[in-house]
Amino acid sequence: MFANQFLSSILPITATALKAKLEQNALIIDTRFIASIFNMGSIPTAIFIGMQGNLERWSYELINDKSSEIYLITEENTDINELYLRFQRAGFTHIKGCLNGGINSWIQENFPIEPYRLIHPTNFIQEIEHINLQNVIDVRTEKEFQNQHIKGSKNIPLDSILNNLAEFNSDNPYYIICQGGYRSIIAASILKRNGIHQTIDIYGGLKNFT
Repeated sequence: MFANQFLSSILPITATALKAKLEQNALIIDTRFIASIFNMGSIPTAIFIGMQGNLERWSYELINDKSSEIYLITEENTDINELYLRFQRAGFTHIKGCLNGGINSWIQENFPIEPYRLIHPTNFIQEIEHINLQNVIDVRTEKEFQNQHIKGSKNIPLDSILNNLAEFNSDNPYYIICQGGYRSIIAASILKRNGIHQTIDIYGGLKNFT
């Protein structure tokens, strides 16, 4: 499955064994591509920090306990050694396992999946009159938000989202946007992990608006 042999500290873990770890409150990080998240969903409570983005920065900023035991979901043929080294650079030394067979093995066991919804900017614009704009959450920095944003949207930067969970109501749908579509999925995964499941990603972020 993997491009390189496992490092000694990382072992493949079956879906059944990972589910048992999840029930013990293990931390699972989904490093797959954004398209895979939308197409197949993810494991409930997993945090998305994709390998194609700034994994080092966001894992460092969003996971306070660097000694946590972490299990990974990866794409097929991921260079697991390189991925391990990237987490190491962010201060994580307890990457314990990687889901053997990827997300497909989890699905084949009929274990629960958390879906991720999206809306394309064109459809969002068409529906905007029916959307409570206070539920449009822009997770970019304050500077980015001040430079350009959807009128009426609320700015909660990604690095402060854990401190602002009280701003969210689990009964409401939230439209999440960033600049390019990476930070918004991270934000959605954090919200879902904290019981806010009705998230809708504005696909591709502001750069997809014309």
